[in-house]
Amino acid sequence: MQREEMELLAVRATLWRMEIEILREIHRYRFARRGRRFGSDVELMIVYGAAIAHYGFGTPVRALPISRYLEMPRETVRRHMGRLVALGLFERAEDQTFVPTRELREVEIDRALRLLRQGTAGHDGDVAWSAARVVAGCDTRCP
Repeated sequence: MQREEMELLAVRATLWRMEIEILREIHRYRFARRGRRFGSDVELMIVYGAAIAHYGFGTPVRALPISRYLEMPRETVRRHMGRLVALGLFERAEDQTFVPTRELREVEIDRALRLLRQGTAGHDGDVAWSAARVVAGCDTRCP
Protein backbone atom coordinates (compact mmCIF):
# COMPACT_ATOMS: atom_id res chain seq x y z
CA MET A 1 0.00 0.00 0.00
CA GLN A 2 1.32 3.45 -0.90
CA ARG A 3 1.83 6.22 1.62
CA GLU A 4 -1.12 8.29 0.31
CA GLU A 5 -3.44 5.31 0.60
CA MET A 6 -2.25 4.68 4.17
CA GLU A 7 -2.82 8.32 5.12
CA LEU A 8 -6.30 8.28 3.59
CA LEU A 9 -7.11 5.08 5.46
CA ALA A 10 -5.88 6.66 8.72
CA VAL A 11 -8.06 9.75 8.12
CA ARG A 12 -11.10 7.59 7.40
CA ALA A 13 -10.48 5.51 10.51
CA THR A 14 -10.13 8.66 12.61
CA LEU A 15 -13.34 10.16 11.23
CA TRP A 16 -15.32 6.95 11.83
CA ARG A 17 -13.92 6.65 15.33
CA MET A 18 -14.85 10.27 16.06
CA GLU A 19 -18.36 9.71 14.69
CA ILE A 20 -18.89 6.61 16.81
CA GLU A 21 -17.48 8.31 19.91
CA ILE A 22 -19.84 11.26 19.43
CA LEU A 23 -22.79 8.87 19.12
CA ARG A 24 -21.65 6.91 22.18
CA GLU A 25 -21.31 10.11 24.22
CA ILE A 26 -24.78 11.31 23.20
CA HIS A 27 -26.20 7.87 23.97
CA ARG A 28 -24.52 7.82 27.35
CA TYR A 29 -26.26 11.03 28.47
CA ARG A 30 -29.58 10.83 26.66
CA PHE A 31 -30.45 7.16 26.25
CA ALA A 32 -28.40 4.88 28.52
CA ARG A 33 -29.81 6.54 31.63
CA ARG A 34 -33.22 5.50 30.39
CA GLY A 35 -32.19 1.84 30.21
CA ARG A 36 -31.40 1.81 26.50
CA ARG A 37 -28.54 -0.06 24.73
CA PHE A 38 -26.19 1.70 22.30
CA GLY A 39 -26.15 -0.83 19.44
CA SER A 40 -29.90 -1.15 19.13
CA ASP A 41 -30.41 2.62 19.49
CA VAL A 42 -28.22 3.85 16.63
CA GLU A 43 -31.14 4.47 14.24
CA LEU A 44 -33.14 6.10 17.04
CA MET A 45 -30.21 8.41 17.78
CA ILE A 46 -29.95 9.38 14.11
CA VAL A 47 -33.63 10.37 14.11
CA TYR A 48 -33.07 12.21 17.43
CA GLY A 49 -30.14 14.09 15.90
CA ALA A 50 -32.12 15.03 12.79
CA ALA A 51 -35.02 16.22 14.94
CA ILE A 52 -32.68 18.35 17.08
CA ALA A 53 -31.08 19.76 13.93
CA HIS A 54 -34.50 20.62 12.44
CA TYR A 55 -35.50 22.31 15.69
CA GLY A 56 -32.15 24.10 16.01
CA PHE A 57 -32.43 25.57 12.53
CA GLY A 58 -36.03 26.67 13.08
CA THR A 59 -37.61 24.01 10.87
CA PRO A 60 -40.80 22.42 12.21
CA VAL A 61 -40.07 18.94 13.54
CA ARG A 62 -42.34 16.53 11.68
CA ALA A 63 -41.85 12.92 10.63
CA LEU A 64 -42.17 13.52 6.88
CA PRO A 65 -39.38 16.11 6.45
CA ILE A 66 -37.10 14.09 8.73
CA SER A 67 -37.83 10.92 6.78
CA ARG A 68 -36.97 12.70 3.54
CA TYR A 69 -33.79 14.14 5.02
CA LEU A 70 -32.67 10.75 6.35
CA GLU A 71 -34.06 8.79 3.40
CA MET A 72 -35.98 6.56 5.81
CA PRO A 73 -39.60 5.43 5.68
CA ARG A 74 -41.93 8.01 7.24
CA GLU A 75 -43.54 5.34 9.41
CA THR A 76 -40.14 4.36 10.84
CA VAL A 77 -39.39 8.00 11.70
CA ARG A 78 -42.87 8.41 13.19
CA ARG A 79 -42.32 5.38 15.45
CA HIS A 80 -38.90 6.69 16.52
CA MET A 81 -40.39 10.10 17.28
CA GLY A 82 -43.02 8.33 19.38
CA ARG A 83 -40.21 6.59 21.26
CA LEU A 84 -38.46 9.91 21.81
CA VAL A 85 -41.71 11.26 23.28
CA ALA A 86 -42.05 8.19 25.51
CA LEU A 87 -38.44 8.64 26.67
CA GLY A 88 -39.19 12.24 27.64
CA LEU A 89 -36.84 13.80 25.08
CA PHE A 90 -39.52 15.35 22.83
CA GLU A 91 -43.15 16.30 23.29
CA ARG A 92 -46.03 17.08 20.95
CA ALA A 93 -46.79 20.74 20.41
CA GLU A 94 -50.31 22.06 19.89
CA ASP A 95 -49.74 22.24 16.11
CA GLN A 96 -48.86 18.50 16.11
CA THR A 97 -45.15 19.11 15.52
CA PHE A 98 -42.56 17.74 17.91
CA VAL A 99 -40.53 19.98 20.20
CA PRO A 100 -37.70 19.08 22.54
CA THR A 101 -38.72 18.91 26.17
CA ARG A 102 -37.91 21.92 28.32
CA GLU A 103 -34.79 20.17 29.60
CA LEU A 104 -33.46 19.80 26.07
CA ARG A 105 -34.45 23.33 25.04
CA GLU A 106 -32.11 24.64 27.74
CA VAL A 107 -29.12 23.21 25.85
CA GLU A 108 -27.15 25.81 23.92
CA ILE A 109 -27.86 24.50 20.41
CA ASP A 110 -25.92 27.26 18.61
CA ARG A 111 -22.86 26.60 20.73
CA ALA A 112 -23.16 22.86 20.09
CA LEU A 113 -23.34 23.37 16.34
CA ARG A 114 -20.33 25.72 16.41
CA LEU A 115 -18.29 23.21 18.38
CA LEU A 116 -19.27 20.41 16.02
CA ARG A 117 -18.21 22.47 13.01
CA GLN A 118 -14.86 23.20 14.65
CA GLY A 119 -14.39 19.54 15.56
CA THR A 120 -15.13 18.18 12.11
CA ALA A 121 -13.09 20.88 10.35
CA GLY A 122 -10.01 20.30 12.51
CA HIS A 123 -10.50 16.57 13.21
CA ASP A 124 -9.80 17.40 16.84
CA GLY A 125 -11.14 14.62 19.05
CA ASP A 126 -11.23 16.81 22.17
CA VAL A 127 -13.35 19.46 20.46
CA ALA A 128 -15.63 16.79 19.00
CA TRP A 129 -15.98 15.19 22.43
CA SER A 130 -16.84 18.59 23.95
CA ALA A 131 -19.37 19.19 21.20
CA ALA A 132 -20.94 15.81 21.82
CA ARG A 133 -21.33 16.68 25.50
CA VAL A 134 -23.05 19.96 24.57
CA VAL A 135 -25.36 18.21 22.09
CA ALA A 136 -26.15 15.63 24.74
CA GLY A 137 -27.01 18.45 27.12
CA CYS A 138 -24.07 17.89 29.42
CA ASP A 139 -21.86 20.86 28.61
CA THR A 140 -20.94 21.74 32.19
CA ARG A 141 -23.53 19.87 34.25
CA CYS A 142 -22.33 16.30 33.70
CA PRO A 143 -19.14 14.56 34.85
